Amino acid sequence: MKQPFLTASLRDSTDDAHRSIEGTRFARRLLASEVSLDEFSHYMAQLLPVYDAMESVLSSGLFGPFSDWRLHRASRLRQDLKGRRLKIGEASLEYATAIESAAERSPLFVLGHAYVRYFGDVTGGAVILRRAQAGWSEKKTWSFFDFGEIGSSKKIRGRLSDWLNRPELESVEDKLIREANKSFVHSRSIFEELEAHGKSAGPRVALAASS
Repeated sequence: MKQPFLTASLRDSTDDAHRSIEGTRFARRLLASEVSLDEFSHYMAQLLPVYDAMESVLSSGLFGPFSDWRLHRASRLRQDLKGRRLKIGEASLEYATAIESAAERSPLFVLGHAYVRYFGDVTGGAVILRRAQAGWSEKKTWSFFDFGEIGSSKKIRGRLSDWLNRPELESVEDKLIREANKSFVHSRSIFEELEAHGKSAGPRVALAASS
């Protein structure tokens, strides 16, 4: 049996980019429970254009478990942020544009971004939320981090990994690694923008629940 190749390659090839995010001041404050609920909500709002861009491609049904609507986060994010008016920064819009550009070259390339976002959400999302909540007086519930409808973290990662590790994707390995690294770079830019400008950057957008 052929051993898994792509998920291991993606993990190893993005390790430096991943670690660079952990070194940002916003990430350190987040994990130290020093980010307020307002700051955290503003951060989560930055992810909405990113998931909208990514899931508009994945929802085509051509991407196995990545097309599963229960995995997708945009509608949950809208629900979590319902009724709030939060600003979307330039870094978030540039991230979404990068995903759209990847999709124009080949829809398959979006999988590099999907690997970063969903594996991170499933594996570490709950930990990040717990760390953030520890510093809040109000313990707001975030459905964004709830994947119980699909199954355990281990089960979800297994399904996604099995699909990525198919021989059919070997030919685009380098492209997916490149896009995955771009995803980390853009994620870092969001953190840096939040730390530098806080809630003052970008146009204010009303976020309502999806229908």
